[in-house]
Amino acid sequence: MNIFGLLVFALAALCSIPAIAVDLPEDQITLPPLKKALEELGAHNRAGALRILTGFKPDSASMAQYHFVYGRLDIGQQKPLQAVEHFSKAYLYAPKGDLKEIALLERAETYIKMKYFYEARTSYGIFLKTFPESRFLGKVYFGLAKSLAETGSLRDALTYYEKAGATPEVLLGKANVLHRLGKTQEAAAIYATARLSGRQLLSASDESLFYLGENMLFVNKPEDAKRYLSDVKGQPFRTRAELLLGQIALHSNKTDEAMKLFNAALASKDREVRKQALLNMSDLEIKEGKTTEAKARLEEIRAKYPYGRAYEEALLKLAGIFRQEGAYEKATGILAGLAARPAVREEALAGLEQTFRELRSKDRKQFAGLWKTGGALLMDVSREKFLLEVADDLRNEGKAFSDLMQYLAKYGTESAKIRSLAALAGNSIAKGDVAGSEGYMLKLRQLKGSAEEIIALEARIAFVQKDHKTAAQKLLQLKKLHTDDVKMLGNILDLSHDQPKAVARYEKAVRESGGDAEAYVRLGDFMYEAGKNKEALNYFRLAFGKDPGNDWALYRIGLLAEGPEAEAALKKVSRADPMLTKLSGARLRELDLTKKGVENFR
Repeated sequence: MNIFGLLVFALAALCSIPAIAVDLPEDQITLPPLKKALEELGAHNRAGALRILTGFKPDSASMAQYHFVYGRLDIGQQKPLQAVEHFSKAYLYAPKGDLKEIALLERAETYIKMKYFYEARTSYGIFLKTFPESRFLGKVYFGLAKSLAETGSLRDALTYYEKAGATPEVLLGKANVLHRLGKTQEAAAIYATARLSGRQLLSASDESLFYLGENMLFVNKPEDAKRYLSDVKGQPFRTRAELLLGQIALHSNKTDEAMKLFNAALASKDREVRKQALLNMSDLEIKEGKTTEAKARLEEIRAKYPYGRAYEEALLKLAGIFRQEGAYEKATGILAGLAARPAVREEALAGLEQTFRELRSKDRKQFAGLWKTGGALLMDVSREKFLLEVADDLRNEGKAFSDLMQYLAKYGTESAKIRSLAALAGNSIAKGDVAGSEGYMLKLRQLKGSAEEIIALEARIAFVQKDHKTAAQKLLQLKKLHTDDVKMLGNILDLSHDQPKAVARYEKAVRESGGDAEAYVRLGDFMYEAGKNKEALNYFRLAFGKDPGNDWALYRIGLLAEGPEAEAALKKVSRADPMLTKLSGARLRELDLTKKGVENFR
């Protein structure tokens, strides 16, 4: 027989759990009745063997042989538990020699056939300690490697496969372990050797078919993978194969076929397979816009399989659906929880940032509330730009704003430190705690480029201390007035607007910033009191443009304008302020008299 034929013959004997097939030397069973019983077993006459053994009365000398033959009969009768018991007794009663060793091996092999892999490991371990020089070590290494692989000790299994030789079944077992360890290319090289030796070499083992198919998929050979996976028939590998076949179909846009295969995979007893099938089905449904169905699948994973990478991926997808639906609180809760998991931390934080960005543009109030529950997770210098963007939204949120500014003042870039220290000092000043601002001011003075912020803060301190002249002088030193600075200068001018330079600077700042209705009303009043009625009217018109319901702007337009414009403005003044109502009425009557006088004159 050639080498190829030998390989085929060796692997044809394999079932889903390979047998060790230890030959029993003829001289180990010496008693004629027991020899006859073995012959009957060899001829598949189990009933004849049973009659012989039932009538045989073993003594101490024949006890080991009797139990060994009985164990072989139990195997033939599909009674593995009884076989284990008989092989154990054969091992105990047998003198040192082949029969004792083979009895222990038969017990270990029977455990493997029963899928009692931990018990098999123990038996093989006993063998190695008891018979370190045995001629059966190659078979023991192979069996131990198999049982170690089945109990998850893959690296130890690989060690014993290395010692077990280079028979086809050993090489395939080794390839399976390498594949499961993630050593895809090494496994592929061994699988390639097996494939070149003939397709039938793998036909008897669902395990090898499955791992070979999965390996082909991992090395980007989906058609080869599909061919092997389609031939997997028995469990637990069949549903695992259906899962992978579904993924291949999904990748090929064969959605109906993929969904059918994923549904079949849901029948698996393996929780990981069911979980992955649900995740893949949700991917397909999301792709088809069936978010309600996808959400149900993802919620099932969340409830029933709360562990592993697939669970984390499911939660990321679920958070994405909640975000799309505007359920930001649910999305934030999920993402904040995932941020504590190292494997998906960055993805979760990216999703959290995206959620907050969307929410800022839609609902600032809800944004501020949710930031308090998950915002701290985003405090990282890599997100400094985003953190500075949200700082303004948190200005009135107390601790949330303070914590953010404290973080940036400590870890941010120099420009971020300046902005944050200025904000912290400004908060202290606004609370009347000038002394509390000194520490922040001291740190600011140590940073280059902070002169403008320091001047603005000194202006605030002077204003709080009611030194309005000094405050105005400080503000006039600034190259650019920010919103708060403009507002402060306006408040100073309300108290003392006899400061031409300050008024001019305020006017320029309002024009540059666009201003609000209040700022333009204030400028209009300044100009009116300075006797600049034309300029005043223009500013009141601008205020009306910003706020059409501003009664004071309407009254002033009615006062300074003439004709229809004045009448229209006065008629729009509400009755909220009785004094303003009276003044508007008086002005309307005046306009009416003027109008009548002109008409009479004509």
